[in-house]
Amino acid sequence: MTTPTRITTASQIIAGLALISILVWHLPAALFAGLLVYALVQSLAPGLERHLPGTQAHWLVVLVLVTAVVGAITALIIIAVVDRRIPAREPR
Repeated sequence: MTTPTRITTASQIIAGLALISILVWHLPAALFAGLLVYALVQSLAPGLERHLPGTQAHWLVVLVLVTAVVGAITALIIIAVVDRRIPAREPR
């Protein structure tokens, strides 16, 4: 087993401080969302790399994910606004 270099030790300390700060600032949901996007891009991009060169496949997957999320949020807002405009019926 080799001894860790100063750079390795420093990077481990920085990673530990980053994890502690995520917990202190109550950001685990953002961490999990970012990890989910990373995992989705890494799993979907290889299928597109046969058709697109370089990192274009990764960018296309990110674009599709962003479009899907923004579209879903927009649809939910529109449904909520339309639902409020329809008056509720009185029970008979």
